[in-house]
Order: sequence, then structure tokens, then C-alpha cells
Amino acid sequence: MTILLPVAGQTLLEFHVRTALSAGAGHIVLLVDRMPGPLTTVLDRLKSSGVAIDIVRTAADAADSIHPDERLLVLSGGVVVRPSILSALVQEDGNALLTVPEETRNAGFERIDAHENWAGLAMLDGIIVRDTAAMIGDWQLGPTLLRVALQRGARRVPLADSMAIATPIDAASAILAGEMLARGVSPYAADWFDRLAVTPLARTVARVIMSRHISVGILISLSIILILLSVTLIGLGHFGLALGAFVLAALPATVADILGEIGARTSGMGAKLNRWRPAIFAALTALSGLQLTISSGEVALAVAALWLASLVMLTEYLRNHNVAQAGWTSGTHALALLMVPFFLVNLPLFGFGAAILYALATQIWRQRNIPRP
Repeated sequence: MTILLPVAGQTLLEFHVRTALSAGAGHIVLLVDRMPGPLTTVLDRLKSSGVAIDIVRTAADAADSIHPDERLLVLSGGVVVRPSILSALVQEDGNALLTVPEETRNAGFERIDAHENWAGLAMLDGIIVRDTAAMIGDWQLGPTLLRVALQRGARRVPLADSMAIATPIDAASAILAGEMLARGVSPYAADWFDRLAVTPLARTVARVIMSRHISVGILISLSIILILLSVTLIGLGHFGLALGAFVLAALPATVADILGEIGARTSGMGAKLNRWRPAIFAALTALSGLQLTISSGEVALAVAALWLASLVMLTEYLRNHNVAQAGWTSGTHALALLMVPFFLVNLPLFGFGAAILYALATQIWRQRNIPRP
């Protein structure tokens, strides 16, 4: 069965269920004509995670499970689409059908006319499903539902990105579908280092491990361990290594963020940890300055560290208020990498000074680009 193919570290059915739930679905109805052992195992796994699914065998049974006034998200069993496309479709008013162009590579989709195919996803009123089930007879539900929806005036919503959908038919194409999902994720990126290094590497790692059932909890734990290692190294006086450990902590957190967004795992801790990163870096910076002041007696080190920490938090405040940023502007990792060589050669005040100048240049540029009323 197509719905049992492995996609992004889980079966296609699990992917459909979890992305539908994340899009706001409150009631899952699964229409299947048979119940093989592997499908029962998957359903038991979903049930154990708190997901209740109504299993129906016929279109009439499906109609009985749906209230006429309910809004229904229809998902064809053999289609993989990026969650962002699904979320956008759910926001459509009235009846809507997601469509793709009539092309050779889209031949597996149900044809609408000479120009468009149905992508297998729709937002419909429950009454349409009930009316279709009442007239279906020996016809297949999918094609008949499509025709009824079109007759009722369902709006066609063209898929903007033809690379955001796939129809896997075997294990090899299912792996490619998972890679397509990973490419479509835009995880949190604080600066140019995140965009050029962390995010591309995290996407590669995510594609490698998504089929190996590695828990998101392990990735989050690894990130937290690296952050705690940073604190320990600061206490031991190894400030350059502490900053390096902090930068490394972003990789497992970003991988977890990607896996969570594509529906491969159910945790959102990767995204949360990445968004806490500026506060964590500000705390590590202040702790470094205080530790250096205690060991050396130079108050300027604590003052510089606290100044830098305040600039980091101001940068994050402006980011959260959608202030534009340029490709060169600073973020937590760019600042940390700038400071590392100064700390390694025991010139911490110069390291703080260089980071402060970089952060100030960023702030001046952003202040000038704040939208005016």
C-alpha cells in the first residue's frame, strides 16, 4: 500500500495525519479497502501517541463519519506535499481544489481538463462528500468527488511551486519525496553564517538521518549538552572553546527544527531552542565577562561583555519586529566566530571590542531601515 511507504522517517500515512493535525484538523477519517498487518501496526502507533482515527471501508461509511457542516481537508493517499502548501489550502474560503499543470511528470494526478490536473488535495464542505457518497454506486470516490466539487463551483488553486509535491510509488521515490520536503524548510537563521553554513549542513544531515528513526529528543539533548559544555568551559577559563561549542550546538537544533517542520517528528523544541539562541549567547557573553573580571581584576571586561549582551538582545528585538537586515549584518554565530580567535590568543578585550563594533554597525544600519509611519 502506498500509504505505508517510508517518507521523512515515518510512513506516508503518519506524515499525512501529523501534517493534517498541525494544519488544524480535529477529526481524522481514513478510508481503506483492506487492513493488512503493517497498516494495523501504524494505526496502533498513532493511537499510542494520542491520535484517534476513524477507520472506514466504504464511501458511505466515510460520509456517515462527517457532519454536513464540517469543513473537510481531503488528502489522497499517494501524494506528498510540503506542509506549508497544506496550511495555505486550509485557509481558503469555500470549496477549493489544489491543481497542477497538465504535464507528463504530473500524469499520475487526476485530470481536470487539457490544462490542469487535480493534485489530490482539496478543502470541501462536508455536504459534498455526503452527496457524493449517496450517488457513487460502484464508482471510485476520488474521481467522483472531484467532478461533484467542480460542478458545485469549487475554486481551482494552482500549486505555485511544482517542486513542492511528489507522488511516490516505491521506496526509492519515497526517499526523494523526503528530500523534497527537507529542501522546502526554512529554519531560523540569525546571520550569514547560519544561511551559508548551518542551514545547508543541517538539511544534508536531516536527509541522511530522517530514515533512521533518530529521535528528535536525542538531537535536542545533544544541543543542550553542547550549551552546557560551553558553560563548563567558561568556568574552566577556556572561552574560545566555549564559543565554539555554542556554535556547534546550532547544528543538532537546526536538524531537529527541519525534521519537525516537515512532519518527520512531532517536537517543536528544535525551533524553540534556536529562537532562544540570542538569549543564551547573551547570557554566555555576560558570564564570560564576569569570569574574566574575577580572574583578572579588569572591570572593563565585564562592562564590554554586558554591553555586547545588550546589543545582542536589541538585535533580536528588532528582528522580531520585522526590521530589514542585510546579508552582512551580525547575529549570534557571526559574533561568536569573530571573538574566537581573540580569545584563543588571550586578547579577550579586543574580542569583545571587535564584536561590539560589528554589532553597533548592524544596529546603525537597522535603525536607519526601521519602517517609518
